[in-house]
Amino acid sequence: MERLKKGIAPLQFASIRVTESSLEGVSLEADLFTKRVLRQVIKTLESLTVKVSGFSDPVRVRASEAKSDFPRRHDWDLFFMKNKLDESKPGERPDTIYLSKVPIKWFAEKGCDKPSEELLRKAMESLGAVRAIDIPSCDELRKEMNPQISGIKTKGFSFGQDVFFDAYVQFLEYNGFAHAMEKLQDMKWTKRIDGKVFHANVKVDFDRTRHLSEASIKRREAERERILAEKRRKIEEEKRRIAEEEAKARRILEEKEMRREERERKRKERYEAERLRKEAERLKREEEERQAREAALARLRATEARVVESRHLLQFVFAHIQVISLWFIFF
Repeated sequence: MERLKKGIAPLQFASIRVTESSLEGVSLEADLFTKRVLRQVIKTLESLTVKVSGFSDPVRVRASEAKSDFPRRHDWDLFFMKNKLDESKPGERPDTIYLSKVPIKWFAEKGCDKPSEELLRKAMESLGAVRAIDIPSCDELRKEMNPQISGIKTKGFSFGQDVFFDAYVQFLEYNGFAHAMEKLQDMKWTKRIDGKVFHANVKVDFDRTRHLSEASIKRREAERERILAEKRRKIEEEKRRIAEEEAKARRILEEKEMRREERERKRKERYEAERLRKEAERLKREEEERQAREAALARLRATEARVVESRHLLQFVFAHIQVISLWFIFF
């Protein structure tokens, strides 16, 4: 590459990169800062031979202008004629440009990671009066819409999804659209950031999907309402599910608490029954002990009474014996 860069000096490439490498040769793609020097650069390159690693002999350089796939006026005229669209209605006529691989950072507000429709509008209005701007990636619901109306053309995962974005720019009049297509034809987009110039290969095409037609806009709004209604339904369903689970959990806790309380009640009943049984036994035992004490006391008193009575009887007998003895003495 250095040999090629030196070969066209003092002219310079805006960029140069390898696109294919094989045993037959190496293919490169280069960009120039201006198209005015294209023929001169091609002529200079055609006269060069370079030494390439892996090849024993010097390799001759072949150069040509890259073929453009940029659509021309007859392309959109033919498309809209074949599809028999109503050219009196915006979006159904050649008035909308489709942009892809636009760097997000170029059109993002400071501190934001999404492109700004307002910044893109300001840039595109330099080419003509703009009626509408649509950046599908700025609408989170687009990913859930039918691809035919969402405006999102990337299928599956693609490297650079977080770096580039697609956009639809609808001009107020056909002249604005045609002028923009003419100015953007085969042009490399550039932007100066912090003193450095950056380039981007933004793909430009005319919209072939009627993306910003009234019918498509209404279909997207209807789809949006359907998606939002479905989200609301799912939210309500989730709320009901959570409420049911919470109610079930409460019932389980209540039943568990009831079982615990029932066990506690039965435990207390058993405890009370046991306490009453022991109290009854204690009272019975005390009563028996009281009765035993009273019986013992009664027996003691009876014994004492008999002793006293025996003493009295003995005293009486002894006294009677003395009287009889005295009587026998005196008579």
